[in-house]
Amino acid sequence: MAPSSSVYAVNDMVDEVIQSANREKSEYDEKLSALRHYVLKNSFPSSASDYDEHSCSLRGTVWKSLMGVGKLDEGEYESLVLKGPSKEHLRIREDALRTFRHDTEFQLRVPEDKLVRVLSAFVHWSEGTPFYYRGGMNCLCAPFLYVMSEPEAFFCFRTLISKYIPQYVKYDKAIELSGANVGCKILSSCLQQVEPELFHHLERHGLGDATLYAFPAISTLGANVPPLEEILRLWDVQLGFGAHMNILFTLARLCISKDEIMSSTKPMQVLNSLIGPRRYENGQENNAEMIISKAIDLAKLLPEDLYWKLCEHTQHTIGVSRIFVG
Repeated sequence: MAPSSSVYAVNDMVDEVIQSANREKSEYDEKLSALRHYVLKNSFPSSASDYDEHSCSLRGTVWKSLMGVGKLDEGEYESLVLKGPSKEHLRIREDALRTFRHDTEFQLRVPEDKLVRVLSAFVHWSEGTPFYYRGGMNCLCAPFLYVMSEPEAFFCFRTLISKYIPQYVKYDKAIELSGANVGCKILSSCLQQVEPELFHHLERHGLGDATLYAFPAISTLGANVPPLEEILRLWDVQLGFGAHMNILFTLARLCISKDEIMSSTKPMQVLNSLIGPRRYENGQENNAEMIISKAIDLAKLLPEDLYWKLCEHTQHTIGVSRIFVG
């Protein structure tokens, strides 16, 4: 359990954000910034994800505040659910079946039908919008369902898609590459900048383009890389400062494991064990704090133009200054 004083402090900051929402924008921005930086510097205990039918978890409450998700129109969600299975029902069902299937706690807390309902509701809502259902959305939705109720998860998931990563899920014939593909290109550029030796090692093995090994991790904001507790902690920061943080987290993972990757004649196998499906086979130690710390250090090494490409490629609507300067 977290010390009660810490819980009270977080709840007080959340209350201040909510209360300032209808006041001067400068006051709201100040309160939100305080909450963001608290989340950056302080991790939550596992109990912070616990919730019941009458109240949201501490982590869920913080996430909603960071995302600007206020009062919910539960009637809207119910009406979408009542439309029944969507046109993507079979794909959704197959994806839901695979979601965190090795995580017993997740399986107990989030029945498959919950995930199917929220994703189907999203498909119904998205009709007439530029957004569409794609593989990996199950991973993007699952963390919300782990820390909050179905209606809350739906509205947070929708906000994530439409505000944080619209370029990752928009359908636009005029766009040659999706936002996630662009994110992988940016990851390659970042790696070349901060660890040229590692970059050239991967390049010699035909892995100069990070799309070849990092696309699942980038397109799911790291939600495909267990353990779940690590995912939740990294999402605390992503939801506070922007989805572009996932590029920095992925970069940090690569740099932390540089020696292991460099010493391998089959680096793709090592990469799969770091940021891919084989992570389950290699233990699930929670390295979130190490990853966050390394990501902050790496961000300071990026040229200004590359850093802003990184920030802007997701086209989220949160205006956050460069927090790593100074």
